[in-house]
Amino acid sequence: MTIHLCEEGLKDIPLLALQGWLDQELTCYLLKLQSELYRFNFSKQILSRFPVSGSAVNLIRHVIEHLGLGLKRYIMTTMIIDLGHGFPQVYFYFFNINPSLEEKENYQRIIPHNWIRALFLCEKLKEFMSISLLADRNIGFSRDLKSYWWNYNEYLLLEDRSLLEKLSAIPDQYIKESFSYKLVEMFRKVQSHLFSRRSQKTVSDTLH
Repeated sequence: MTIHLCEEGLKDIPLLALQGWLDQELTCYLLKLQSELYRFNFSKQILSRFPVSGSAVNLIRHVIEHLGLGLKRYIMTTMIIDLGHGFPQVYFYFFNINPSLEEKENYQRIIPHNWIRALFLCEKLKEFMSISLLADRNIGFSRDLKSYWWNYNEYLLLEDRSLLEKLSAIPDQYIKESFSYKLVEMFRKVQSHLFSRRSQKTVSDTLH
């Protein structure tokens, strides 16, 4: 593999944060070689449990995609920690946290729309699952990092904060199970938390 670096974009990044970033890129490549992660049948494993149609199918696909990215990031972080490179990951995430007022405002607007809210929260997992894992392993100042992350996301409802914690705990709860099994379990958590009959009725109005 070849990694291309942009000199202009590297001027202000600390060395340990750069190391953490490079470790992520390398493990991302290794993850693509694991065929087990791509044995997932959306129709059989998701739609058979949660039958929807029309625009809702695409929305659920996006939810699964975000959950899958979060789970892959968790696996990558586990690999990096096992190699003894967990500390640079803490620096990378600390350096990379970029709070946005617009994000807070968007979230407050979508709170009544559970389907779109699910997308928002699942996208958050791409960052949170790794930070949570680092904190659980007590790598460096990772517990401070997790508190720092929560401070910048304090606008989230308590029930949504709880959902993110529960989702990030699933890989360890089912440590011996396959990637697809864990992914389905994560979706089931989101489903029970947000996809009620009432919210299903609002999906078309929300999407168009």
